[in-house]
Amino acid sequence: METRALREALSADLARISGVKVYPSATNALLLDLAGSAERTVNCLRAASIFIRNCDSMSEHFRNRFIRIAVKCESQNSRIVAALTLANGVLS
Repeated sequence: METRALREALSADLARISGVKVYPSATNALLLDLAGSAERTVNCLRAASIFIRNCDSMSEHFRNRFIRIAVKCESQNSRIVAALTLANGVLS
């Protein structure tokens, strides 16, 4: 599957998670605005060996609410969505 199709599928799956806003992208990464703490989400996923980026180091305007997720293969994307769904429920 090409990156564009993988990105679109991942974006649609992530957009179904309550408290997550996905911004459109033409790159191999997605920017997400979280209702909760980006730092706590990153740490929660890191415990599951899933590494995503807290965007705070990119700009002070992100204010611990934005993360960036790289588009991976279909199975890894599914794993990211499942872990983020679980983390979102635990951290809410």
